[in-house]
Amino acid sequence: LLSMAHTLAHLQDKSEIISEQSQYLSGWSHGKEILQNGKPDLAKGSFYANPLVDDITRLPSTETGTELSPELIEKNPGFFAPNIWPSAASSAALVDFQPAFKDLGTLVVETGRLVARLCDAYIQTQYTASSTTFSYNKITKVLTESRYCKGRLLHYFPIEQKSDDENVDSEGNNRSNNHEVNSNHTNDDSDEGASKHKDSTADEFSSWCGWHNDHGSLTGLVPAMYFDENGVEVPNPDPKSGLYVQARSGQIHKVSMKPTTGDDNGGNTMAFQIGETSQIHSGGILQATPHAVRGCDTSNKNTGISRAAFAVFLEPEYHGDMDLPPGKTVQDVQDASIIETLSAGSIKTLSSRWEEGMNFGEFSHATFASFY
Repeated sequence: LLSMAHTLAHLQDKSEIISEQSQYLSGWSHGKEILQNGKPDLAKGSFYANPLVDDITRLPSTETGTELSPELIEKNPGFFAPNIWPSAASSAALVDFQPAFKDLGTLVVETGRLVARLCDAYIQTQYTASSTTFSYNKITKVLTESRYCKGRLLHYFPIEQKSDDENVDSEGNNRSNNHEVNSNHTNDDSDEGASKHKDSTADEFSSWCGWHNDHGSLTGLVPAMYFDENGVEVPNPDPKSGLYVQARSGQIHKVSMKPTTGDDNGGNTMAFQIGETSQIHSGGILQATPHAVRGCDTSNKNTGISRAAFAVFLEPEYHGDMDLPPGKTVQDVQDASIIETLSAGSIKTLSSRWEEGMNFGEFSHATFASFY
């Protein structure tokens, strides 16, 4: 699937896979998302689809959790829009795109449901330690029952060197950042071991994607792939390029996933990030994973290099509750000390989008409104 991202991103005519009525949350999207510093995210393009079902609105209410009214569907197109796919006529190289997207997306969902069990087991230990009698299986139940999820194939455009102090992407969009955040605790967890980057800034790690949290329950990821200007796969030429996450302490870590090789030496890898919904459902025991993507360093002549990635956002159905577990408060969900570490305020807080009594659809709507 990832090998087709370059082809998809360079289609001359994308009109059949662009859906303005879905708020660009089905099919192709580029430059519609607002992340760090309030700037449009022009460094990457995305293709969105639900890998489990093409049109959630055609499922019986027993599978969607409740009856979906025409008014609800019309009011929330980003949530209920059906999948759209590139036709064979658009490119012969994309003839297997739809089955590849669905196969990999379904595998990530099935694996994520197993990860949910481990999350629940950990949450249960925290309740047991506090002498609270409560059987916790919320995240597993939510993700096992829900058919709502969103797969996202991403193509990160090459970052080209224009001058000593200005980076632009391959489409001529300015990628320079002015917002500096000091980070004195930054770890690069490469395969060789962790090393600290001194005198760095949080923006330094977000040239391909700004710092943010995902709002669903879990986000599943597979190893990224890198391509030259001709779409030929190449090894990552910059060991500092890739996905970075921020710990509760404020430390920034590079995530290293070995490419899927199919052998016994590290292939077939997945990673999972915690989303804000699990942060709420756990009462703050779990915390959403702040993350960003760092582009290739063009000073080393790594020009023309693009990156492909695939993420699946596992989430509740529209009417799924966003209730806190027993004994937990709004303050427990996101305390002030953790908010202070969120890339010095560049990540939108939960309190700006979530309040008690919301369902997941309402929380999603508030989140989409703040990012698009």
